Amino acid sequence: EVARAAEVRAKEAAERAQVRAGRAQERAEDLGIELIDLRLKRINYVEEVQKDVFDRMIAERNRIAQRFRSEGQGEAVFNLVLGVRNVTDLRRTLDLLERINNVYEARRVRSV
Repeated sequence: EVARAAEVRAKEAAERAQVRAGRAQERAEDLGIELIDLRLKRINYVEEVQKDVFDRMIAERNRIAQRFRSEGQGEAVFNLVLGVRNVTDLRRTLDLLERINNVYEARRVRSV
């Protein structure tokens, strides 16, 4: 299910990139420029939108963390290790989970 969702997101992102490249090419042609490749490295949002984007990112990570918690620690670790290719991946993943948990705990403490 997660892999399918990632595949759909990747396909949608590729389609959006194609549309952006097409629009950019039309504008570039007016200037006599041939556009070969277009990749976005960073998008700067206005402050209000940036907060909403970050809130959605945090909410998504909280849902993932909650899923791991609901599966039980042993089951979650087992599922996690199955997807880890090496010790470095394991350390990165555990670090990410710890950071997610810290955000969750900080929000819980603030709401009390």
